[in-house]
Amino acid sequence: MNRNNKLDNKLSELRQQAEKIVKEKQKAFPELSELPSEEVQRVIHELRVHQIELEMQNEELCRLRNELEISRDKYLDLYDFAPIGYFTVDSNGVIQEVNLRGALLLESERCYVNGTLFYNFIFEEDKDLFYKHQQLVLKTGERQSCELRMKKKKNLQFHARIESIVAPGSSGDLIRAAVSDVTERVRLESQLRQDEKMKALGTLSAGFAHEFNNILFPIMGYIEMGILDLPKGKTQNIRLYLERTLPLCKRAALLIGQILTFTHPVEQTLTPLKLQNTVRDAIRLLAPLCPDTIALCHQTDENSGTVMGNPFQIYRILTNLYTNACEAMEKRGGGLEVSVEPVSVSPETALAEDMKPGKYARLTVRDTGCGIEPANIGRVFDPFFTTKKFGKGTGLGLSVVHGLVSQHKGIIKIDSKPGEGTAVHVYLPAISAESDVISPGTRAKEAIQGGAEHILLTDDEEAVVLMHQEFLGKLGYRVSSFTESPAALEAFRLHPDAFDLVITDTSMPEMTGAELAREIFKIRLNTPIIICTGYSETMNEETAKAMGIRECIKKPVSISEFAAIIRKVLDRKD
Repeated sequence: MNRNNKLDNKLSELRQQAEKIVKEKQKAFPELSELPSEEVQRVIHELRVHQIELEMQNEELCRLRNELEISRDKYLDLYDFAPIGYFTVDSNGVIQEVNLRGALLLESERCYVNGTLFYNFIFEEDKDLFYKHQQLVLKTGERQSCELRMKKKKNLQFHARIESIVAPGSSGDLIRAAVSDVTERVRLESQLRQDEKMKALGTLSAGFAHEFNNILFPIMGYIEMGILDLPKGKTQNIRLYLERTLPLCKRAALLIGQILTFTHPVEQTLTPLKLQNTVRDAIRLLAPLCPDTIALCHQTDENSGTVMGNPFQIYRILTNLYTNACEAMEKRGGGLEVSVEPVSVSPETALAEDMKPGKYARLTVRDTGCGIEPANIGRVFDPFFTTKKFGKGTGLGLSVVHGLVSQHKGIIKIDSKPGEGTAVHVYLPAISAESDVISPGTRAKEAIQGGAEHILLTDDEEAVVLMHQEFLGKLGYRVSSFTESPAALEAFRLHPDAFDLVITDTSMPEMTGAELAREIFKIRLNTPIIICTGYSETMNEETAKAMGIRECIKKPVSISEFAAIIRKVLDRKD
């Protein structure tokens, strides 16, 4: 509005000057006053026309000026509130101008940012990246881009993408930089890479499991047969050695199962289990990964009771806590202690309102690392919250742990002091159903039952075929064995009523066990079939039942269990 007044005053001043000039002209040329009145009227008319014309031009100029001001304000708003930060930086790296979004990215006032070195907002390790980027822009005059880490107040970091050009109209020493926060994109890319690694590891572990289980299966079978055949007395030591070897094979099988659990997680229901046993199994996997600078020890109380749990989820809980503890002691080493013990909780000692009084099994992971700042204790369970350097973590570890503990109806508590270390306590409710707990590898010994039926056996591992043939033969069965599915199918096609049971492996060359089962059902429906697998993503008990296959056996399995399953299938009456 002030500008409009100034313009009007200026025009009025010009008009007065024009009138003064006219009067002076009239004095200088007295003959003008002698003009006829008609001529005077014409001149006056022309002057009025010119006056109106000038006034209309003035109005048009004022209108255009207003439109320009509105357009300027609009584009200033677009500039300030753009989703990207815009910076104008000179050749020395000093910020000459920044939009409002750029200042917000840095969590600073615009007046503070202007005149500040752009390098002040870049992580020390990445300053060379921006220097090279700036020099490349000034040298080539072309658009350039780079990604680096920038920092806000309190040194909070974010990952930024910078695209720069030489500022138009400058003498070539200013650049315009567009800065975007790409932290979320970088996090997702990192997570995707991790997922791809896990997928590759899963594929490798699946193949390894299949082959390893096929090796373990006949080893366990021969050991069991040796134990059964050895008479007591002079050979007691040999029997003892074999009996000690068998549990080691079962532990190896359990180890393979744990690797597959980590790389091929599946949703499972909670079942009664001994927390101390599950933790010990997990530590066997984690111990080799412990750095030399960290002393690992574990204590598990056998009287910790039974909890309703999922082994895989407990592995994940312990793995996350173990990893966090190791990273807290990464620089100067220390001690890491894992313990399981029984505790009783009363209404007075309950850690939360929803924590019911009673008996609990407490898992504790304690480290002597850097500890957690009091201001961060309340945020450690927030998704994506992390105090680690960029690229060192996703901030999901404790959030995942909290979710898993909640699924177990448990409580998690953290005790920590900066510089002294951290202890994470996981409380899982104990149950009284001791009899429902099945420890891996421990089953009641039952008499092995045999029979006289005819079994068609196919497996591409010759060692497995030979072990089966000998063992089943000892039990009285007649066995026709094959290492190729097409040959086994042809034998069945020639004499379909000669076989009482078909046992086949899942992973077979030329024709899989599932394909063999389908072909056999076409020849003789309801043929009793048992399918065995070292590892398969496509074949499980549910899939087998849906196909009409009686049982799905996961290798390795004890020969006593195997014999019991065979007898169960043969005795079944449809």
